[in-house]
Amino acid sequence: MRLTKLTRVGVFVACLGLSGGLVAAASGATGAYFSDSEAGTFSGTLGSIKIEGSGGTGANGLDFEFEHILPGETRTATATFANTGLSPQDVWITFPNTPQFQMLNQLGSFGAVEVKANSDTIFYSANLNSNFACGTPGIPPQPTICALPNKLKLFGNVAPGGTGTFSFSFTLGSAFTTQPDPIPVVPGLDYLLVGTQVGIQP
Repeated sequence: MRLTKLTRVGVFVACLGLSGGLVAAASGATGAYFSDSEAGTFSGTLGSIKIEGSGGTGANGLDFEFEHILPGETRTATATFANTGLSPQDVWITFPNTPQFQMLNQLGSFGAVEVKANSDTIFYSANLNSNFACGTPGIPPQPTICALPNKLKLFGNVAPGGTGTFSFSFTLGSAFTTQPDPIPVVPGLDYLLVGTQVGIQP
């Protein structure tokens, strides 16, 4: 049966519509989709690193004086610290490179230094000589050489509110056999008690 002209036109238009739909489906551009969203906010507060010391004299409670030291005697200064900041911190003791620090590290076996954190020895040397690498054997019977480093880590990852005790001991070597006259005034060894972010060196 032959189609009328009007019918043939209608079929042609219908085919065009079907082809256009296939093209749109192939491109994925349907023009319709579902979505949903919910709102949020990013906010925060700053942490802080703060440390306080006590046990000695002076403005910061960290000054100590060893009086009337004699050969073979050990004098010890003990102090405490508190993490008064809002963040965990590492705690260090550092020594500025002053003439007094350099003099200490030229005493050889005429002096010994021990630094403790609570009851743990962090550093000890009875042969202070910065002219040689730490661990160099001393001339017998002198002990192994090791100079006091300019920084020592006392405690790690101390929580806010945490406390601890550290000590610095000095022994005047028994090698001193001649008493100076007049008795000299021994200048002080400066140090800093330092709190840092965990894993950061001062």
